[in-house]
Amino acid sequence: MIDSVDFHLQLKQSQFRTPTEVLRKNFKSIQKLVESQKSYYISQIKLIENTRNKQEKLNLIDSTIQQQEIFNGEIERRVKEHNKYITKLKLRVQKLKQFQTIYDGRRRDRSDEETLTKYAALYKEEINLLLIDFLLKSSYMDPLHSDEYNSGVILAKKLGLDNLIDYDVILQGLAIYKEIKYHKNLKILIKWCTENKKNLKSIQEENDPNSSLKFETYFQSFIENVKLGELTKALEIASEYLVDFLDTNVDDNLYKIASGAALLCWNRTYLNDPNQLHHNRQHDKTSSFYDQSMNLVSQIEGNVSPLKELLEESKWSKLADFFLFNFNSIYGISQKPDLLLLLSVGSTALKTRSCMRSSTLSQARTGDISFDDYLIDQRSKDGRVAIHNECPICSPDLYELTHDIPFSHQVKSNIYDNPVMLPNGNIYQYDKLSSKSYKISGENFDQSKLMPAQLSKELNDSFGVLSKDRFTGLLDNYEILDPLTGEVFKREQITKVFPT
Repeated sequence: MIDSVDFHLQLKQSQFRTPTEVLRKNFKSIQKLVESQKSYYISQIKLIENTRNKQEKLNLIDSTIQQQEIFNGEIERRVKEHNKYITKLKLRVQKLKQFQTIYDGRRRDRSDEETLTKYAALYKEEINLLLIDFLLKSSYMDPLHSDEYNSGVILAKKLGLDNLIDYDVILQGLAIYKEIKYHKNLKILIKWCTENKKNLKSIQEENDPNSSLKFETYFQSFIENVKLGELTKALEIASEYLVDFLDTNVDDNLYKIASGAALLCWNRTYLNDPNQLHHNRQHDKTSSFYDQSMNLVSQIEGNVSPLKELLEESKWSKLADFFLFNFNSIYGISQKPDLLLLLSVGSTALKTRSCMRSSTLSQARTGDISFDDYLIDQRSKDGRVAIHNECPICSPDLYELTHDIPFSHQVKSNIYDNPVMLPNGNIYQYDKLSSKSYKISGENFDQSKLMPAQLSKELNDSFGVLSKDRFTGLLDNYEILDPLTGEVFKREQITKVFPT
């Protein structure tokens, strides 16, 4: 059980870093606007003073007033942007304080129902945020997907959680990503690299000094100009931008530039249609040995085949991925959805070697379970949620995610069968807990509320099917006693757990 705000603070780094980065950029933009406007006023004042014609002076004054109105509107917009993100930061700090208050309350009284209710509500909200984050980041998979109908945005607004996730920043990155990958738009990428020059340099130093988004962008621009026959423009790009990168990662960058330069010698037909290299005339193997012209063609193909990679469509996907990595690094956005990360970590902690056989069986059953069957299986006939004695790692729902993850480091488990957790965090074996509740009584406790020993014995072997009508109604009438603390809980408060 998590009892520290530090865990949430580490998990929510992007909730604080992203707004901070937006505020920093917004502030710098305001500074540039002010400096630009100041220079404009100085030049306009000089023009007005040196102009003798009255009408020209009036025209200059009018244009200055119009420019001031535009400036005021832009400043107002950026101030609103600033205040919006300040408000978001305040709400997120307040949310952390709520966690701290609840944790303090749990330490004082772990069985307080009001505290438990607030605790459950906050964690439900956290799960919703993980789902929203996943839906937002998975939207790029559809090239025709519109941000207006992004399921993550719709869910965030519907649940009133739009202030706890910076979906506009995430969608901004995905919009540029799709422009690169699906529309081969280098102009928007070059503009973004120019605006974030300093940040990109820092990211390059932190991650891989030999890898540069700016170099890859201009190199791709060089290749595209060669393919279009714009050789002069391609050479200008090489001399103005690419040559500067020979100071770092000399071998790789020099090889790439040389490979790109080799394309200048290629036949125009191959550049326009790289597949031409695979559609040569078919010759009989024996006769082609003596066909010197065919041997020469084969030799040429062998020499130029490494250069074909420069013309492949996959280059755009790699460039788009590299951009998104840098974009997320600047804004502190996690590179993968946090939902998948937490599921993987939690599943690894739970997965034991005994899960292997069960997982294989679950895989075989996955195709046989329909959604309607799943709903029926999860609920009893009267509509109440059933308790299942099935390990989550072995379930069909998580098999695709868990079958490749590593096992837990534990080689032996000392936890008993059918473990359940009480609201106070104590874990017991279910059948022994129910029998102890009958034998032990706390102070001021009504023995009639305890489960009779005979009924407890009857249900010991039926824990996995408690949703049966004959059991569910009976169980709801009895309470559970914690033998260590003497606290009493309702049966529906117990939670089935799978500790390893």
